[in-house]
Order: sequence, then structure tokens, then C-alpha cells
Amino acid sequence: MPTRVTSSDEAKPDTLVTSAAARHWLAIGQTTYFKWLKDGRLKPIYFSSRIVRHRSSDIVALIEAHAKNGGAA
Repeated sequence: MPTRVTSSDEAKPDTLVTSAAARHWLAIGQTTYFKWLKDGRLKPIYFSSRIVRHRSSDIVALIEAHAKNGGAA
């Protein structure tokens, strides 16, 4: 008997997005992006020194956390 997935989130693997896409979703510039990397707000996945990706769920969680604070970073 096959296992039934109860949520659509459980069925899909987490999507990886580029740093440019993450900056676009967060509506931040490159300087702020690097500050947030240094502060630990963003958790990058490094494939090499030049190839960096972010989990889309991390970006969405960061957006939701900032929305709860009235948009204050």
C-alpha cells in the first residue's frame, strides 16, 4: 500500500535559489546581502567559492519573520 502525502510541502524537495534571486525576493542590495551573510541571517550552501545557493524555505522564513516585526530588519 503506497504512503499518502498529506501536505504538498512534504512532496516537494526544497528549491535552491541563487544569491541574485534571494536578493530580489528580499528586496535588498548586494551590500546588505553580504552583511546578512556575515551576521548569519542567511544560511548559504556553497558548492564552490563562486557557486552559492540558498534554500527557498529559508528565504520565505526570513521574509515572514521580518513581516511579523513590521518589516524592520
